[in-house]
Amino acid sequence: MIYTMIRGDLLRFFLIFVVFMTGFSQALHILFVRIECDNDFETNIGTFFRMFCVTLQQVSDAYKNFAKHPNVGIQVIAKIIFVTYIITAAVLLVNMLIAMMGNTYAMVNERKKEWLRQWAKIMLIVEQGVSREERLLQQSKYAKKMANGGNVLVIRLEQTPDERESVK
Repeated sequence: MIYTMIRGDLLRFFLIFVVFMTGFSQALHILFVRIECDNDFETNIGTFFRMFCVTLQQVSDAYKNFAKHPNVGIQVIAKIIFVTYIITAAVLLVNMLIAMMGNTYAMVNERKKEWLRQWAKIMLIVEQGVSREERLLQQSKYAKKMANGGNVLVIRLEQTPDERESVK
């Protein structure tokens, strides 16, 4: 269950991230497609790969390519798009992933409580379906006597092999 939910969160995140990165990479590709110098933004795939590398903090290599464009106005626009991408990718997308994982944690925690409630309900139904004498007989096998004469169920996290056999 948890694996499925986390896989869904990551799949949603990566789909949004790919759409986001594709938009910014195409914007930079359009700015650099017509110039004749050697840069990373000449092809769609090269631009997409360069933007992915920027996401992994290889910023300086991509930033150097902006100076190769002959038009200063386009250089400024490219730098603005680039800085916007870096800030948005670093802050907004990571926060979105954290929020999605937080929601998944809350759902898992709530389902855990629901499982415990359902288990208790089933145990109550089973106990009510057995006669009082039979229930007391079965309880005597696993219950410990208290000082006041009542019975209590004691559960330890770790049991010896002999203790496990005695319960069976």
